[in-house]
Amino acid sequence: MKLIIVRHGETEENIKRMLVGHMHGHLSTKGKRQAKEVGLILQDYDIDRIYSSDLKRAVDTTNAIAKHHKKVPITYSRALREQNYGIFQGKSLHEMLTDPDYLRLRGNFRPTGGESLNQLRARVHKFIKNLAKLYPNDVILISAHAGIAYSIFSLCSGVPMWDAVKLKARNTGVIVVEMKRNRLKILKDDMFE
Repeated sequence: MKLIIVRHGETEENIKRMLVGHMHGHLSTKGKRQAKEVGLILQDYDIDRIYSSDLKRAVDTTNAIAKHHKKVPITYSRALREQNYGIFQGKSLHEMLTDPDYLRLRGNFRPTGGESLNQLRARVHKFIKNLAKLYPNDVILISAHAGIAYSIFSLCSGVPMWDAVKLKARNTGVIVVEMKRNRLKILKDDMFE
């Protein structure tokens, strides 16, 4: 199985450095342009199926890509949502980063009502293992969020999530991953700066 993972276009909330998490978010003018551009970049890829987060910012990006793959089935999944930031959703990134438990607990920090980085990674791992069972020979495009990209990078490299999130994931960045014998390997990385 081969996975092509795309992060959604820039959002109005990204510009404000807000934690959007499970909220929908809205693509900015630049984000809409980025979505169209990544659609053009991916138009010649042979894709068997598309899986997308069900959140609006990812759905809008998915739609821009799917225009070039009209016969490819699309599945929207809650499992591909961004990390649930709980009480920090809709607040500034700074507010979460200054929580006294954030640095102490690192990848195990779980905001009230949300999930930890390690829980996010486990959710993504379960989702990918299920895809591999269902479609072992397919090329699958995943349109989602930075947290999904960090999780996949962590799973491929063995780097802890706490370290993976220190990378800078580009809006509409792409990472291509292959799964063989339950092992993930990065084939192309145009996601992280």
